[in-house]
Amino acid sequence: MERKGRRRWNLKEIEVAHVIPIREGEEIRFSVIELDGKPRADIRYFAQWGGVDEMQATTRGIIVNPEKFDDVVEGVAKLRARVQQSGERR
Repeated sequence: MERKGRRRWNLKEIEVAHVIPIREGEEIRFSVIELDGKPRADIRYFAQWGGVDEMQATTRGIIVNPEKFDDVVEGVAKLRARVQQSGERR
């Protein structure tokens, strides 16, 4: 059954650049994908469920246009600094 208002993505994974294991059966993948014929960065949560042995992509993630990649990196750096400052205050 298809939900109304949900876009059907035309995407293809090109290359996995990095994987962060979270716990058994869960990971975050940093991938180069092709979305509607254009290269994009994808940062996505993957998990094993439903009795399937391989990791499956979840809806939890973001697709980044290469034009915005520097902004994302800057935002992550600022977030890291704020989290570190918050930990130092405790």
